[in-house]
Amino acid sequence: MSRIVVVSNRTPGKGPVAGGLAVALRKVLSEREGFWFGWSGKLSEQPAREAHFEDVDGMQVAKIDLTRDDHHAYYAGFSNSILWPSFHLRLDLATIEATGTRATGG
Repeated sequence: MSRIVVVSNRTPGKGPVAGGLAVALRKVLSEREGFWFGWSGKLSEQPAREAHFEDVDGMQVAKIDLTRDDHHAYYAGFSNSILWPSFHLRLDLATIEATGTRATGG
């Protein structure tokens, strides 16, 4: 039997399941030695050097803490502004902005 690995921002917690991804995958992952990797929900001053592991209803879950900047850039930015609208057929909600500096020809 093959193993399923899920990488997502949110990870499942113990207790009642909420959210489409967790509901859809929890049983499948627990039956197939599933592994779920994602954000712990905690912000830290420094990037996490290693993940925290726990067992959640037969699934192994690895979580990392994010810095405030990483959370803002990825979760509040890229994930919610581009990925979520794109995968839910809501391109009208997508926000695409250029950030950083642009190189100039010389």
